[in-house]
Formats: sequence, C-alpha cells, structure tokens
Amino acid sequence: MYDLRLSRVIDSMRLPLVYVVVMAHLLPFTFKEVSLPDTSNELYTLISEMFSYHIGRIPVGCFFLVSGYFFFTKYADNLLQFGFSQLKNKPGRLLVLFFACNIIMLLAILLKNFIFVYSGLRNDVAYPYFSETSMFQLLWSSPINFPLWYVRHLMCMILIFPIIFYFIKLFKHYAIITLGMLYLGVIEPGIPGFSMTAIFFFSAGAYFSIYKGDILDLFDRVKVVSILLMIAFLVLSLLANGETNQEYFMRVFLIAGVVSLVNLFAYLESRDLLPPACSV
Repeated sequence: MYDLRLSRVIDSMRLPLVYVVVMAHLLPFTFKEVSLPDTSNELYTLISEMFSYHIGRIPVGCFFLVSGYFFFTKYADNLLQFGFSQLKNKPGRLLVLFFACNIIMLLAILLKNFIFVYSGLRNDVAYPYFSETSMFQLLWSSPINFPLWYVRHLMCMILIFPIIFYFIKLFKHYAIITLGMLYLGVIEPGIPGFSMTAIFFFSAGAYFSIYKGDILDLFDRVKVVSILLMIAFLVLSLLANGETNQEYFMRVFLIAGVVSLVNLFAYLESRDLLPPACSV
C-alpha cells in the first residue's frame, strides 16, 4: 500500500521540484556575502542566495533518492537478469540525450562566434575558454551544457549499480550510514561523473527499495528533528556563504531538507490538498 502512496507523493513533487531547479540556475555560479539585511539590496542577496544555492539544491537529493528507489523496484532474485534488463535501454537513452544536448550547445556557440567574426564583430567573452578547453572537458568532466551534469551522474550510478547492490546487501543500513558520513565529511571520489551527493542519495533510495522499507513512515518519525536541523543549518550555511566550511553546513541542511520536503508533500497528499494536475 505504501508503494502506491509513495508514487502519488513523488508524482506530486515533480513539477514543483523542476521549477525550483530552473529558478536555481538563473543566477551566476558565484557566492555573495550574506548578512542581516539593512537595505533592499542586502535583502535581495539574502533571498536569492537562500533560494538559488540552498533550497535550489534540495531537489537534486530528492531526484537521486527517487531514482535509486525506483531503479531497484523490479529486482527479484536474479541480479544478472535484472541488470541485463536495466542496462539494455536506460544508459543508452541517457547517453544519447547527454551527448546530443552538449554537442548541440557546442555547435550553437561555435556558429554564433563564426557569425560574429564574419560580421566583423568580436568573439564573445566566453569563446576563449571553449577554444582552449579539451573535448573531454567540454563533453564530460565540465559539460558545456552544465545542467546536464545530473544526467551524467545518473548514468554513472546505473553503471555501478552492482557495486551499490552488494555493498548494501553486505552491510545493510551500515552501508548507508558509512556513505552518509563520507557525504557529510565532504569526502569526494574526485572522478568526473561520480560525487558523494549522487552516491549517497541514490544508494539510500536503493536501500529502501531492496529491503522494502517505508520511506514515508521513517521520514515521518523524524519530521520535527529534520525541520529543526534544516532551519538551523540553513542559517549556518548562509552565514558561512562562500567560505571553505560552508559545504559542511550545507550538506546537513540538504539531508534534512530532502526529508522535510518529502514530509511536506506526504502531508499534502494525506490531506488531499494536492492540486489535481499534480496527482497521479
């Protein structure tokens, strides 16, 4: 029964989370100092930094959590057969999408600058970066169509799913605790396509799927703690905005934020307060 309800909750989250992700990419990738606002500019900085670089990162954790959960829902007993069925189509489609969108972006930039030069104008300010950067960087390690980094990470999670599966099977919840500690410790693999954000949240979702755990029930039990942690570490992260220790505060905020966001939509679903367009 909880699987059906979880599906309804997740379906209701899709559109709002996509909107938040779009809003998060409207600002440049620079951090500004945040303080208690005395002027309208300081208030704007506080609000924009809070939504774009903090709240705007919560959907990423949700997407990886959900992806890990649903990836393993069809697993029965035969990992080889399951793996073949999963790898037959998913990575290929994602790979085509990822490279096609990046190549289109690259060609568009090259065409624009060709037209500029042909018309007697200067190249745009970003062109030297593209002309001096390797194709590996432009199409993979630092994709030119940057928002597609999520697709790249998801492909990598799908490719290493047997490692994730056996790690969870061998160590059970201790596997997720270990990955959570690595995530909170900001210990990263340093390999393009792999990050502790993807590994931790995808594996957490996989754990609930493999062991048939009730995500909504567990999250509901810690709803008060998660809200308090989310608020406290949001404030700490904002005060440390742009500093080297900010990411430590940020990651506690993000875990609590994912739990709180799922709890919010679960509450709306239980009260039948979701708009019809967001329901299954």
